[in-house]
Amino acid sequence: MIARSSEQLLVLSPVFQKLYEYDRGVPAENIHVIPNWGNDNLADTDTSTVLVFHRKLGIPVDAFVAVYAGNVGVASGAEMLVDVFAKLKDCSRIYLVIAGDGSRLDVCREQITRQNLDRVVIHSPWKTEETGPVLQMADVLLLPTIGIQSLNSVPSKLITYLLSGRPVIAAVLPESDTATAILGSGAGWVVDPDSADLMAEAIVAATKYTSESLRQMGFAGREYAIKNYTQESNLP
Repeated sequence: MIARSSEQLLVLSPVFQKLYEYDRGVPAENIHVIPNWGNDNLADTDTSTVLVFHRKLGIPVDAFVAVYAGNVGVASGAEMLVDVFAKLKDCSRIYLVIAGDGSRLDVCREQITRQNLDRVVIHSPWKTEETGPVLQMADVLLLPTIGIQSLNSVPSKLITYLLSGRPVIAAVLPESDTATAILGSGAGWVVDPDSADLMAEAIVAATKYTSESLRQMGFAGREYAIKNYTQESNLP
């Protein structure tokens, strides 16, 4: 009722636009998409700071590092990543960093201890000033979702990931805006949500890419984000 009685409606993504037009009966001419935006200084982190984080977390410099950065809550899907790395126990070069805090962080810690996953590292608390180094230490950034959650909007985590200039592996539905952004820009890989096997396979596949190929994927994602997910592109 509120949406239909509004003179104008602002939504964050094309998926929301279709929802309000076709499901909630708002005239198309009253709906305007203004995507969310993020901080565009994440790719400027000094290399020496990244190496400090490698040492701080006990991760070899030549390791392949997958990073999940953000809230570790019920809807985050972070717990699934612990199951993913239980399947990668024999891949001694691959490390996972879970950076953040939330209601399910202790559950993740328990799962890590119970399954003896010594290459899964928790970094918490995660300070704001550490955002650049944490993201820049990643060879790939992981974005899990649960069920149809990815249809709701473009997560702010994706915007941060893309602006950091690192490739992304996202567990999202193929019709989601997140999948469109990643596949359309060439920024990474998309697998179905709720599947530890598919996520594990995607991470292993990413390790076979050269450093230059991964860098180019990250650059493509960053270029896409600059054009679509910054204040300069959206506020006008």
